[in-house]
Formats: sequence, structure tokens, C-alpha cells
Amino acid sequence: MRALKLAGKAGTGTEKRGGWLASRHLRSMVTRLAVLVAAGAVVIGLHAGPAAASSSWVYNQHYGYVPTLCQSGCGTQGTALWVPNGTAVTMYCWVDAGTTAGNYASNRYFWMYISGHPGLWFVQSSYVYYQTTVKEC
Repeated sequence: MRALKLAGKAGTGTEKRGGWLASRHLRSMVTRLAVLVAAGAVVIGLHAGPAAASSSWVYNQHYGYVPTLCQSGCGTQGTALWVPNGTAVTMYCWVDAGTTAGNYASNRYFWMYISGHPGLWFVQSSYVYYQTTVKEC
């Protein structure tokens, strides 16, 4: 086949041969880009966890459990329940009250249904990951 000169001198890796670009530099860049894209997909996949399920979940950055309080239909109102990190929840509504420290200081609390526990529970907002839009209580 006949080599076509694209730029520079023949034999410098910038010729086009049979429809394939023979540039070593370009092939190297494409290879590096492919590796970066694959690595990014792996990192995104590792962090997809609960978000992939499109639901909210609770997590305490300081301990393995999240403190919640019974609000309605779960026994005596105000009864505490320590829910394990990663537990799925369904947000029902929100209310603003006194500021407390959780994962961060916040005055917002959610009433929510907690997977495996009957009734509505009161949870400080900083413990809720992948918060959904809900109405004010």
C-alpha cells in the first residue's frame, strides 16, 4: 500500500496507511483515555450502592447506628430506636425544630417509614442520604 503523508516527515508516525492512523502518539492518547474512562466507571459503580435503588437510607458518620424516635404507629411516642447504618427509609414529610448535631448541625427533621419497623419515625435530616422531595408536615 502507498503511504500518504499527513504532516511531518514519512516514518515519524504521522502517516495514514490503509485507512488506519499510524500515529503512535494518538494511539497512546486514546489508550490512556480508555483507561481513564474505565477507571471512572469502576469508581462510579463502587459508589452507586443505595443510590442505585432510588431510595433514601440512613447513615451515621460517627457510629454504626442512627438515632430515631417513634412518632406515630410505632409504639409509645418518643420511644428511641437505633437503626443500623444503611437501612432503607421512605421519607414522609419534614419539620423544622431545634438545631441538633448529627453528621452536621441541622434544625430539619424528617418523619419517615423505616424498613422493618412499623409506623412513622422522627430522624434528624443529616442522617438521611439521597433525600427525596417531601411536603412539610
